[in-house]
Amino acid sequence: MTAIYTCTIGYNLIGDRSRVCLETEMWSGSTPFCEVIRCGDPGVPVDGLRYGMAETYNSVVSYICDIGYDLMGEHTITCQADGTWSNSAPNCQIVNCGNPGSPTNGERSVESETYGSIVQYKCNTGYDIMGSQNVTCLSNGTWSDSAPNCQIVDCMHPGSPDGITVELDKTTYGEIVTYRCSSGYFISSGNNWRICMVNGSWSGVEPKCSTDKNVNSTQSNNEPNLTMIVILSVTLNVGLVSAVLVMLLYRYRGRCVCKSEREIQEQTRECNVIEENAVYERSQEVMLHVYDVIQK
Repeated sequence: MTAIYTCTIGYNLIGDRSRVCLETEMWSGSTPFCEVIRCGDPGVPVDGLRYGMAETYNSVVSYICDIGYDLMGEHTITCQADGTWSNSAPNCQIVNCGNPGSPTNGERSVESETYGSIVQYKCNTGYDIMGSQNVTCLSNGTWSDSAPNCQIVDCMHPGSPDGITVELDKTTYGEIVTYRCSSGYFISSGNNWRICMVNGSWSGVEPKCSTDKNVNSTQSNNEPNLTMIVILSVTLNVGLVSAVLVMLLYRYRGRCVCKSEREIQEQTRECNVIEENAVYERSQEVMLHVYDVIQK
């Protein structure tokens, strides 16, 4: 007589599969036993955790990732009868929030777009940041806030003094306002031109007019004061000063200078009209003075 041994699914037979009844009325060999199948260590993903330590047949192992990481693969795997896991262990991939965007007339300081990254924004000179200066990549794959906007500084209208004509195109950063007294009046104090500065205020002082043309005559000259140009070059930047000079050149066109006092007046006065190349040469002198002061 022969005895055949088998194990239930999920177990391996250890020992003789069959035994024979001998003449001695003894069974050949020894009694086998069944050992549960083991699938081995399935592994633990970097930046993740594994729940369930059993590695035998029908055991289930679960995985989760650390905050800020997405699980790529199966959340659970099972030890199978053939001694293999139903799937390989998953990977944990850091969350990516994507491009948060950069504001026009501004920049961002950090290029990373993954979980925990902080992007800092700043606006160009002459622009105010509207919104959050810092945004953070969150664990759900979104940014803590949208990218801010950069809004140009507005000095608002400087006002219209009595008896003075105000010439102004815009009130934003870098724009220039010029003042002109009524016929027969001259600027006695203050500045005859002012510029919108980065802090949202107008440079200089609002002018006043007087019938005495000799009062504070240096201020009545429509030619830019070199000290003011230097201040502006530091407050704004040299590139903007170049733009200012071009704007002033444009405003000087069609005006004239008296030979004796070199005082800019209206075309109705008997003066010699400044040729455009002469103004250009003067603007170059101003720029050279600006660079010379900055170098020192």
